[in-house]
Amino acid sequence: MDSSFNKISLLVYFLAFFFPVLRNADYIGFQVFLCVLLYINDPILFLCWSANIVFGIALIAPAGSWKKFFLSFASLAFGSVLITYGHIPGSDIMGNNPEPAFYGTGYILWISAFAITFVGSIIDLRAANKNAVRGSHGIV
Repeated sequence: MDSSFNKISLLVYFLAFFFPVLRNADYIGFQVFLCVLLYINDPILFLCWSANIVFGIALIAPAGSWKKFFLSFASLAFGSVLITYGHIPGSDIMGNNPEPAFYGTGYILWISAFAITFVGSIIDLRAANKNAVRGSHGIV
């Protein structure tokens, strides 16, 4: 059972690379994606970045499996943690008041890609369970 949700979410994911992650900062999604080494010391930012890895694993997980469901949920949860961060990374240098973050199109597309995969995993899981029930009752 192959779902088109993976293709749609991948398209949305790559679109996020070309849009600003924050409305009040100049960097786009691709720049943020490449700066993983800057996030290693900050657990919240690193958890958010690791959503990319979990998302990639979720995409290759079999459609209609609980594994895909949990991985897609984890990528959505990890990516959503950024909302709790609340300020632009690096704007609180030397103890200054951090500049608040206003999330941009890139972040919204990024999270949307995770949400599309999650919704697709739910739909595929329901379809797989329905087929299994039909098969166990001898209905073809």
